[in-house]
Amino acid sequence: MGALVQDPHVPGLQTLLNDRFAPGDPIKEMAALQKEFSIFDLSHSLRSVARLIDVVPTDSKARASWLKYLGHLKDVQSDKASVNAHDRIIMALKEDLESKSVLPVWFGWHVGTKLTVTPDDQPLVFSKTRYLRISVPVHHA
Repeated sequence: MGALVQDPHVPGLQTLLNDRFAPGDPIKEMAALQKEFSIFDLSHSLRSVARLIDVVPTDSKARASWLKYLGHLKDVQSDKASVNAHDRIIMALKEDLESKSVLPVWFGWHVGTKLTVTPDDQPLVFSKTRYLRISVPVHHA
């Protein structure tokens, strides 16, 4: 991530993402938006969706870098054969938000080369809340 999004902005972006898809009202709102507008669909880019749901930094330079990074995910592999990270994120969110048992979503990063999606995970060791975990690979410099 560091080459496109500067380190000081990463924690804030992770917080924006995780707050937007948090348990309770936030994830209920995202499910309702998905139902009404089909936001998460392969006909929409993550760049467009991020702007629409306001998961972008307020700083214009950081925003441009973040949106470029989201586009870059089209060149990153995922845990599904022949599906890039960009499309995998959209497909995973669509499936979750349209399911009968919507899970909140936890976004994170890991050292590696492939995006991973883990359903029914417990990323917060102090909480029993189950999440859909989406973890984006970053290269260690």
